[in-house]
Amino acid sequence: TNAHALEIPAGGSRLPVTPETLARRQHYLSMNGQEVFKFAVRAMAESSEEAVAKAGLSMKDIDVVVPHQANYRIIEASAKRFDLPYERFITNLDRYGNTSSASIPLTCASKGTNTIRSRPHSSMNRARSASG
Repeated sequence: TNAHALEIPAGGSRLPVTPETLARRQHYLSMNGQEVFKFAVRAMAESSEEAVAKAGLSMKDIDVVVPHQANYRIIEASAKRFDLPYERFITNLDRYGNTSSASIPLTCASKGTNTIRSRPHSSMNRARSASG
């Protein structure tokens, strides 16, 4: 499980604030970047492949991918995993950064919708990597 890969260990009801938790600095975000990266790539692949399969398609049928905009490394690794050219992935990290749960709608509003409309009979996959 990756439950501890990205967390704030203390400060909630499970581990309330105490002088000891404050001294151990357990009220700050803790992240195992490598584990979060692997999870994000795997989760994006699994959710995308499941959605595309339910539509009766394969990833090779997808013309445009609008991924969650966490970081370029995750998007590049996902493109490699799908064996798709990076050019099919629409990004806006250079303009907005990681906007959390707003990243896919924001990308569609700013870039994705116009791109997909300009190509009749195209297919688009909106890929998330986690619940964020």
